[in-house]
Amino acid sequence: MKAFWKNRKKLLLSLLTAALVFGIGSTLAYEASGTGAVTNRFSPADMTTDIEEDDSLGNKTVSIVNTGKSPAYVRARIMVSGVAESDLLFVPKGSSMKDESKVYIEVNRTDWSRASGDTSKSGFFYYCAPLPAGSTTPPLMYSVKIGKDLYGGEGQPKTLSDFLEQTGFSVTIYQESVLAEPGGLTSLPAIAALF
Repeated sequence: MKAFWKNRKKLLLSLLTAALVFGIGSTLAYEASGTGAVTNRFSPADMTTDIEEDDSLGNKTVSIVNTGKSPAYVRARIMVSGVAESDLLFVPKGSSMKDESKVYIEVNRTDWSRASGDTSKSGFFYYCAPLPAGSTTPPLMYSVKIGKDLYGGEGQPKTLSDFLEQTGFSVTIYQESVLAEPGGLTSLPAIAALF
């Protein structure tokens, strides 16, 4: 019986020694590999967009420029004050004025789209592609034409400049942007859902 206990003690002592050696060794290995400095290898998104306008010679060309470091989706709203919404028409570039009692705003319907069902005049136009960093959209709008029947008649402002001053007529562009998804969306409903 003594031989049995002796062998068991040796076996138990050997197992304890092995557990102690493995436990200390793995703790030292963990501490040696787990205490170094960790460096992040990514940079945060940097998305900034601005309005770029040219008001020369009666034209009002408006584009959006991405001045950030990340691609973006953009949308813009054309807000007009000084005339009733019913007197405002958004028309393609080069359209002739068929109704001189309206204000015509020439917009780019090739590169910019409106969400389906948006019938308001002050709704958003969406640029339907990701705008890369450092790039500029094609123009959203090209010009503003004011019909001659809105001034010069009896009880109306005498000149176009009188009309602009007396009505407070102005065209204001408001734009928003969101970070573009990798791969790039081109579907208007998918892009509009991001805003």
